[in-house]
Amino acid sequence: MLHQDSLKREFLSTHETPGHLTPSLINANIDWACDHNLDVILEGILDYKHYQAVFDHIQHLPVIAVYLNQTFEQTLAKNALKEVPFSSKQLADWWLPTGGAPLPIPETFFPTQWRTLEQINWICSKMN
Repeated sequence: MLHQDSLKREFLSTHETPGHLTPSLINANIDWACDHNLDVILEGILDYKHYQAVFDHIQHLPVIAVYLNQTFEQTLAKNALKEVPFSSKQLADWWLPTGGAPLPIPETFFPTQWRTLEQINWICSKMN
């Protein structure tokens, strides 16, 4: 599991500015996992304008892209459970209510009412 926030904040101590290193680090981790025949789950709010290099990189890989269709209030509640939560202002600045820009890979939108287990079962059913 690659957590985009953890790689960005804790490993690199960086922000999403032009030329930030997070996409390169994500791509390197994806390559390493693929070289070792491991599955990768990349979790995070990956705005296409900041993470285009990641989406370009994974286009040739067998990818399942999922958008967790959650309200802003649900996102705030989950964020509050993190060891180091983001401020509500930061989340509001990043919030993409419809998933953001269309991705260059097929994307599935989970129904809001699906619980975590239903989401995991769906993902597992699509994996080889």
